[in-house]
Amino acid sequence: MENTPAKRKKVVIVYHFFAHYRGAIIRELLDNSKHDFYFAGDAHDPRNIGVPATKIPNPDRYIQTKCRFIFKVVMVQTGLFKLAMRRDIDSIIYLGDFHYLNTWLTAPLARLMGKKVFFWTNGWLRRETGIVRDLRKTFYKLANGLLLYGNFARQLGLDLGFKPEKLYVVYNSLDLPRHREIRENLSDEELKAYKVELGLDPALPTAIFVSRLEAKFRLELLFEAAEKLRAEGHPINVLIVGDGTVREALEKDAASRNLPVKFFGKCFDDETLGKLLMLSNVSVAPGQVGLFSMLTISFGTPLITHDNPHAQGPEFEGVVPGVTGSFFKQGDANALAKVLRKWTATPWPTPEHRQACYDRIDQFYSPQNQRLVMERAVDGLLPVEIEHPVNRDFFAKEPVDA
Repeated sequence: MENTPAKRKKVVIVYHFFAHYRGAIIRELLDNSKHDFYFAGDAHDPRNIGVPATKIPNPDRYIQTKCRFIFKVVMVQTGLFKLAMRRDIDSIIYLGDFHYLNTWLTAPLARLMGKKVFFWTNGWLRRETGIVRDLRKTFYKLANGLLLYGNFARQLGLDLGFKPEKLYVVYNSLDLPRHREIRENLSDEELKAYKVELGLDPALPTAIFVSRLEAKFRLELLFEAAEKLRAEGHPINVLIVGDGTVREALEKDAASRNLPVKFFGKCFDDETLGKLLMLSNVSVAPGQVGLFSMLTISFGTPLITHDNPHAQGPEFEGVVPGVTGSFFKQGDANALAKVLRKWTATPWPTPEHRQACYDRIDQFYSPQNQRLVMERAVDGLLPVEIEHPVNRDFFAKEPVDA
């Protein structure tokens, strides 16, 4: 008797909107999944904070669900009751944010209608207490399982009593196929010429930061560390890519220290970002790090960030100390200067460190890996536990020195 092919399931991913950096995972799910994925969300960012949206390549797989925020805190999203009631949908993957009112109301309804429900979420970023801990725990219990961005979140969930079979680590991803294409077509000669074009001193190593310019990213620590290195006879270029509320203050700070800091402005073009990152020795995120971690490691440039996981985004796990970057003691510019000096001792990242970065992204932070984890959850298979350098005891010690 022939085996019957597994039924293709209809899965709907519900987001407030699909940001430009979600394009690769959307294409991966549309082109390569054994199930039929649909995408429900608004056509633009309901917060209006300047993040471009991506269009769903197949319009037949897009369901517009308009969103609006109440007092900038609670979000209301139309169309979710209809999705929860539809009998042709097998699973719904919601963006797991407890500020989204309609998710609270429709996730239980979807389960009552026989659907599997998953929350795709950062999960726990730190150990919480009181009402926030209880609210988040209650909210996450509405789902059959969680698709978490990292292992630290998974461990915090286990500590709160969540069953391991309900916690899938899906990580995060950017447009890895495009990044591969860009980096394979860039030569050292092109990068050196672009460094001169930008007005950076070609004789000096370069540290780069890429993100919105906000106080929480603690860029003053990078300036202080660069100033310390100069005093020690090891000057570096600093390249800042982004715009935001503290740009003017940062420009004044850099000028007052007489540091060679280049403010590039905001950039969403992958080719330009690839060149900026690959001409740099190392990326530095003195405060919280998120997508920047994946972006820089994807282009083979190691990352330095601080050592407190409770004040980080889940993508900090992309750093393997001494391999794909380093950690420094949070808030300590002297400690930052120490590791920064090590990563700027050579003109470029070594081929070994570049390859280690590429391998790290390929193993964990690729659209293909995300698709496979999502399919596993939808099919009711247990999560695969992968040996990971970041464990629950990793940060209990002194910051790891590369």
